[in-house]
Amino acid sequence: TPLISAISGAIWVLLLVFIFAFERKKYRVMGFALREHDLTYKRGLFFFKQVTLPFNRIQHTEISNGPIERKFNLSSLKIFTAGGASSDLSIAGLDPERAQELKDFITKSVAKSE
Repeated sequence: TPLISAISGAIWVLLLVFIFAFERKKYRVMGFALREHDLTYKRGLFFFKQVTLPFNRIQHTEISNGPIERKFNLSSLKIFTAGGASSDLSIAGLDPERAQELKDFITKSVAKSE
């Protein structure tokens, strides 16, 4: 059994290293662009996804941060749309001040588009 314990421990360590490397790489391929009438968000490492949300479809925004995000001084900006849960968007890993700036910009842009 010591051999099985050593092998399972090594597998867990390798898995954690892989997850850490994957998560770091994932944030390098994420990005967003605020344009005059919409917000475009892209992400993907193996599968690429790009979402464009017109400001006139955005209902409200919310800034959240859980205990792990607070530990690393990060926030997530959640954007809720009129299209339902499948078209909602969340931008994670933002600096709290940057998240607030984005929220304010989106709120002003939504008000202009109405």
